Amino acid sequence: MALSLSVRRDEPETVSGDALFQFLFEGETDLPAALSGADTRLNGAISELLSSGEAKGKLHEATTLHTSGALPTRRLLLLGAGKRDDLTPDRVSRLFGQAVRIANRKGWTTLIAGISTLSALPDAGSELLRAAVSGALVGMGRGDLYKTQEVKPDALETLILSGPNSDAWQADVDAGVTLGEAINFARELVTRPAADLTPTILAERARALGEEMGFETTILDKAALEEMGAGALLAVARGSVQEPRMIRLRYGAFPGKPTLGIVGKGITFDSGGLCIKNADNMLDMKTDMSGAAATLGAMKVIGALRPEVNVVAVCPITENMTGAAAYKPGDVVTALNGKTIEILNTDAEGRVVLADALTYAQQSGATHLVDLATLTGACVIALGHSCTGVMGGPQEWVERVIAAGNASGEPMWQLPLMDEYKEQIKSDIADVENSGGRPAGAQTGALLLREFVDDAIPWAHLDIAGTASASADTKYRAKGATGVGVRSLVRLAETMATDSPE
Repeated sequence: MALSLSVRRDEPETVSGDALFQFLFEGETDLPAALSGADTRLNGAISELLSSGEAKGKLHEATTLHTSGALPTRRLLLLGAGKRDDLTPDRVSRLFGQAVRIANRKGWTTLIAGISTLSALPDAGSELLRAAVSGALVGMGRGDLYKTQEVKPDALETLILSGPNSDAWQADVDAGVTLGEAINFARELVTRPAADLTPTILAERARALGEEMGFETTILDKAALEEMGAGALLAVARGSVQEPRMIRLRYGAFPGKPTLGIVGKGITFDSGGLCIKNADNMLDMKTDMSGAAATLGAMKVIGALRPEVNVVAVCPITENMTGAAAYKPGDVVTALNGKTIEILNTDAEGRVVLADALTYAQQSGATHLVDLATLTGACVIALGHSCTGVMGGPQEWVERVIAAGNASGEPMWQLPLMDEYKEQIKSDIADVENSGGRPAGAQTGALLLREFVDDAIPWAHLDIAGTASASADTKYRAKGATGVGVRSLVRLAETMATDSPE
């Protein structure tokens, strides 16, 4: 059951429900203005918590007070928000995710959130409200799509955003709903097992999205890929009985505006090919299409919010399997732009399919490029699971992409693309090799992609291998797919919409 959201003009402490949710800030012993009414009704109970130090406002600290009839809600949930100056959109998103997860776990059906604190912050209220709503929806997202037994239905049915100045909130709430639903859409795609999300099925999901949003939609099948000469994608696809697809969604017709090209890796299952993975490493390889999922999720938001920027999204979709026709170590494949790639390792397939997708995005008019891919274990070793690796150029474009990610709560860190690394992917018999070995593995993967990007086009590669999935529940989100990239891409598109026409 989907979480229902509504906006009320009333003071939050006058609204009925199971619990009222408010923030406490670390280091502030004075009662926040947003809690003065509730504190009066509770005979100073909140003030006493603060003065005694029992509630410190530390980030994610949760305190529940029973109101005993003093408020229309039976409980007051106080969440520590950390320092007031550190109240970023990402933090708000996570706190609202935590609040709905607490409510749902405790069996509450209606949660009231007093958000005057957010809307009153200068120059940030709109963004914080959007983050709050999207975070609540992500917090309610579940990964148990296939459970048939011992499935506990969601208890929380309604989140009410309440405050006397709520008239101006609706647009931000609607945008937050759109963003939260799109992130959960991407998470759901990644969660689906490969048998239920073949290249054909994923392409049809993209087609349905395109029709819903009014995009110009192109789905290239195997015959069309053969005719256009997409030899790199076709080579990877040879080992599977599932035919490949290339997805293209086009939004916008704004003369003089840039065209953002978003390219998402879509390996719906990666066995490693003939350089086969071991069983443990293969288990999660249904998630190797996380880049494509994020791309489609971002397009869902872009189509709804309609920023004044042109966007073309391209996703190469295939399995990487070990069938009799599978491509082999030592093969040389010819990519869409005519460059040849010597295959040293069939498990380095993501960069091979992205080569054709990057070319196709440029042929489709992209003036700026971002690609997202669960590309390398090396990036996981370098940055872990909390930060996405970024490589590309020129520097101004890379910094702009990183800024969009950091502002969206999806931290990014730039890794160097030194020319010396390029020596590792030189081939004796072809233009490039598809694997540079273990040293600087994230960078050599990115350098191969750079071979398929025109020097005049700004390009950033996001290696989301470490950030696309979470192995454990957090206070604000269920374990599994994270939907990483959706927020960053949407923010990037929105900032590009403000650029002056060329």
